[in-house]
Amino acid sequence: MGDEIKSSEFSLADFNRFETALQKETELLRRWFDDATFENNHAVLGYELEAWCMDTDCHPAPRNEEFLDAFANPMVGEELARFNVEFNAPPEKL
Repeated sequence: MGDEIKSSEFSLADFNRFETALQKETELLRRWFDDATFENNHAVLGYELEAWCMDTDCHPAPRNEEFLDAFANPMVGEELARFNVEFNAPPEKL
């Protein structure tokens, strides 16, 4: 997350790279399920809270790196654009 997409047009090579990456990630997820990597003995709750950096006029402010540097918490990270951040909490048993 946090990578800026600088183009709205993509080549066949771009689509091929994406498809290859998606296949690799899907295969990894399949292996995790096959290997019972995920625990399912109890109910778990987790959450993430997405937030936006705004300027004084309530417009998106592309300053998430500055915010993240000042906040300095490993549970807070970049989201999809330069004005988004995500607050995460560790999963807890219910």
